[in-house]
Amino acid sequence: MDTSNFSKARHLLTRAAIGFVFVSFGLWELFDPQYWTGFVPNWVAAIIPSQTLVLFHGVVLLVLGVAILLGLWLRWTALLATLMLVEICAGLLLASGFSDLLVRDVGLLLFTLSMVFDDERCLCVTG
Repeated sequence: MDTSNFSKARHLLTRAAIGFVFVSFGLWELFDPQYWTGFVPNWVAAIIPSQTLVLFHGVVLLVLGVAILLGLWLRWTALLATLMLVEICAGLLLASGFSDLLVRDVGLLLFTLSMVFDDERCLCVTG
């Protein structure tokens, strides 16, 4: 059994899965920012308009998702994606405590963090 093919397949499936999630949420935030403004903490909304912040967040998610799908500087991109998920999880924890959304996003965080430590670089641009 050739484990290198399994490693490449796992790597590509991981990138496709997390890239899909980031691109999807980024597009949702860009196309319907009003829906997402409820997730912006009040103290942040007092400094920056919620809709502006959601649009910026959507652009960042979209860029990270596309970069992950394309394998652009993957270790750094995965680290930034992990930090974005830390921010999202912290916001969820502060806003509503332990919840189903938090559990989902912690899972995504760990999934994304695994890409930081993955040495496989199939179809990647490392810059």
